[in-house]
Amino acid sequence: MEDANPRIAGEVFSADQLLIESGAIAIADQDIAAIQAAIAEANAEPNGLSQLLAALVLLLLISSVPSNRLTYRQSDGLYYRGRRAVAIPEIEQIIGRDRANTTERYRRQVQELIDGNITLADWQRFMASDLYHSHLRMTQAGAGTAAGLNAEHLRRLGDRLSAEFTALSGFAAAIAIGSVSAIAMLARASRYATNTGASYYDAEHAIRVSQGGWQGRRSLDPGADHCPECPGYVTDGFVAAAEIVPKGDRCSCRGNCRCLVIWRRSLSESVLG
Repeated sequence: MEDANPRIAGEVFSADQLLIESGAIAIADQDIAAIQAAIAEANAEPNGLSQLLAALVLLLLISSVPSNRLTYRQSDGLYYRGRRAVAIPEIEQIIGRDRANTTERYRRQVQELIDGNITLADWQRFMASDLYHSHLRMTQAGAGTAAGLNAEHLRRLGDRLSAEFTALSGFAAAIAIGSVSAIAMLARASRYATNTGASYYDAEHAIRVSQGGWQGRRSLDPGADHCPECPGYVTDGFVAAAEIVPKGDRCSCRGNCRCLVIWRRSLSESVLG
C-alpha cells in the first residue's frame, strides 16, 4: 500500500456527538439502566477478556470449581485458578490478547475507510461504540464486578472516554482534509486499541482505594524504554493505594506502559498480586 494521504470527505462529529452516537452519554447522564444494558451488550460481543468476565459471575467455591477455571475473590481482589492466585504476567497476557484483537478490528475498519467501503461518519460511529464497549469490559475486569460499576469507576471511565472521543474527533477532522497518510491512519487506530488496557488498571486502582487498607508499590520495567513521566511515579517501597498512579494514567506511554504495580493489604506482609 502506498503511503498516500487519502482525503475522505464527510461529516466530522464532535466529542459530544460521539458520546451520543456511542451511547456513552449514559455515563454523563448517570442512566444506570442504559449503562447496564451497554455492559450486557459489550460482554456478549466476542472479546479477549471472556475468561475474566466469566470469573466475575462465579462464586469462589474451591471445592466445586474446576481447577482450570478462573474465579474472582472480592475479599482480596484477586483472580484465582483453583486455589492459586493468578500471577500478574498471566493477567497481562489476557489483557494483551484482548488489545491485539481490538487492534485488528480497528485496523480492519480503517482499511475499509481507506478503500471507500464505509463512510467517514460510519467509521466514527463504529470506533466510538467499540471504544465504549472495550473500555467497559476492561473497567469491569479491573474492578472485579459483574453487579454494576460504582460511581468512582463511572467517573473515571467517563473522563477517559471524553478524552478518547476528543482525540477521535480530531483524527476524523485530519482524515477529512487529507493531512494523515494511510500508514499513519493504521498506526493511530492501533494506539486507540492499546489504550483500552489503561481502563483495567484505573478500575483496579479505584477499587483498592475505595476498599481501604491497601498498599501498592510501583516500579519500572528495567527492559522498557520509559516515557518522561513514569520514572516520577516510582514509589519507595509500599505506599497507600491513593498515592499510586495507575499504569497508563498521566503518562505519554498510556496503554503501552510497562511499569509494574504490586498490591498488598496494609496489615499483611504477604504480597497480593
